[in-house]
Amino acid sequence: MTLGVMIGIASLTVIVAIGDGIKVKVLDRIANMGFGPESFSVIAGAGRMFFARSKNTVSMTLEDAEDLLALPTVR
Repeated sequence: MTLGVMIGIASLTVIVAIGDGIKVKVLDRIANMGFGPESFSVIAGAGRMFFARSKNTVSMTLEDAEDLLALPTVR
């Protein structure tokens, strides 16, 4: 019985460690592609579901885009 508990705890520890390692790898790859916590995408027509506009969609104006481009940290 004790051996079974030890094997169970060890296997759960290994599974959690593998999951954490995969999470770190995926987040690193996403960050290396240019998508970080400071990035966002603007997609024309996004927020539409079944031909109706989503209730929480906010549209970006040309003035908003110009203001963003004026920021020194925006590429």
